[in-house]
This record gives sequence, structure tokens and C-alpha cells, in this order.
Amino acid sequence: TFNIINSTNLPIWCNDLSKYLQDNKIHSTVFITGIMADNYPECVTSFSKSNDIGSMTYSYNNLAPASNYTDQLSQIQQGKTAVDKQGNLNSTIFRAPHGQVDQNIYSLLTRSHILADFSYNDHFNIYTNGLSGKIFYRYPMTSIGNISYSKLSDRDPKIPLIVNIYNYDSIKKVQEFINTMSKNPHQFVTASELIRNTVR
Repeated sequence: TFNIINSTNLPIWCNDLSKYLQDNKIHSTVFITGIMADNYPECVTSFSKSNDIGSMTYSYNNLAPASNYTDQLSQIQQGKTAVDKQGNLNSTIFRAPHGQVDQNIYSLLTRSHILADFSYNDHFNIYTNGLSGKIFYRYPMTSIGNISYSKLSDRDPKIPLIVNIYNYDSIKKVQEFINTMSKNPHQFVTASELIRNTVR
């Protein structure tokens, strides 16, 4: 995943990244805050259809310490609305700022028509209409938070690995990391592809 949380290196970072991903046929997911989508719409539109676009609230404020439920809901809905407007799309994936959520997250995301939550380091949640009603199903995941880390031999190959890269990471560093990752058996997938492979 590529996470656009502030104006550092923008919009050049988005343009260079999107070209690199497209040239190398890399599928990925881009999470962006609503305010960055409004200020730098090319950070939504420059990515090809081989990449998912998701939202991260509007202003990248922590959700857990928010003053009330209404403020939390507003942040999530405004973030999604901005991303959807700039990209002319219907984003259905979400990541909370700093991975901080509270007991309201299920209600907040269902009311915002968001189907999957990637806010966590050890799992992701998929919103589905199951036999017991509309619920989030939890699926295991492994996370690498530092792109300088490249030792993959000790992980379970059956569990998806998510690598979180931010717009303050240089494109050169991103390229070096992806090249290192590519030396191991792998398949780069978008969040949507991961979800389809998980639930079928």
C-alpha cells in the first residue's frame, strides 16, 4: 500500500510512483486523505486501473480520540467523498490514521458504505452480508512497517503480507525495496484482488 498523508513530495511523488507501477505492471493500493485528494487531484487520477484507491479520513486526524461519534463519521465520510469526487469513483476501502480505531469503527464504516478496513497490522476486515446479517469478517495478515526490512523467510507464506509505504519515502527507496521483494516468490495484488481471493 502507498499512503498519502501530507503534502511532502507532492504531486511529483504520485506521478513518478504511478509511472513506475504502470511500467512494471505492479498492482497496489493507494490510500489518500480527503484534503490531499482535494489539493492534489492527480494523486488520485494518475494511477491506472491496476491500482485501488482508498480513503483515510479527510484531515488525517486520529479517530479514536475524536470528541464524538458525529465528528468521527464526518471525517470518514468527507474523506471518502473527496477521494470519490476527484477520482470519479466509488472507493470502498479504508485505513484509519495511525491505525487508531475504537468500538465505533464497524458502525462508522458501514454507514459510510465502506466494505473493507485495512487499519490493522495483523488482520483486515471485510464487510459482507452474511447469514447472520451485515458484519465484518476478520482475516489474518502480516505487516511490514519499515521498507528497509527485507527478511521474509520467517513468515507464513499462506498469510498475505502488507507493506505500508508513505509519500515521505523516496521513490528510489521504494524501487529498491520492490526490487528486493521481487527476488522472493510473490504476487503483487490490490486490496480488491486480495478480498476476492480471500472470500471465494
